[in-house]
Amino acid sequence: MGMDSALWTGLIRLLPLALAVSLAGLLWSAASESNREVLVLQIRVLRGEGLVAAAGAKAPQPLEVQVSDETGRPVRGATVSFRLPEEGPSGVFRGGIRSDVAVTGPDGRAVMGTVVWNRTPGPLQVKVVAAKDRARAGIIVPLYLSENSSKHAAAAR
Repeated sequence: MGMDSALWTGLIRLLPLALAVSLAGLLWSAASESNREVLVLQIRVLRGEGLVAAAGAKAPQPLEVQVSDETGRPVRGATVSFRLPEEGPSGVFRGGIRSDVAVTGPDGRAVMGTVVWNRTPGPLQVKVVAAKDRARAGIIVPLYLSENSSKHAAAAR
C-alpha cells in the first residue's frame, strides 16, 4: 500500500502540470487555427451569374461572390478583384476604370461595385480573382448586355 500511496501522491503533484500543458495545447491550437495560412481558395458566385443587363444602363452591385478555404469555411480579409473586358460589351466602375476591388467580410462575401454598362450588346465575361496569404483563385463569370429595352432594363435593376 505504501507504493500505491507514493504513486498517487506523485500523480496528484503532476496533475497541475498536466492541466497546464493541456490548456497550453488547447490555446496554441486555437491561436494557430485563427492565424493559420490559407492554402487553397475557392470562389462561388452567389448572385449575378448569367445576368442580362441593358446596354447603357447602370447596374448597382450585380455580382456577389463568396470566398472559402480548402475546408469550405468562409475566408475573411481576402482581396477580390473584378475585371471587365477592355473592348466589346463591357462597362466601367467609378472613376471610369474597368476593375474594382473588394475585401471579404467575416462571411467571406465580396460584392462588385456599381457598373455603368457600355452600349455594345453581347456576351461578356467578368474575371474574378481572390487572394489571401499565398493562395490565389480565379473564375470567369458570364454576363450578357442586351439591346436597351424596358424588359431588360428592369432585370438589370
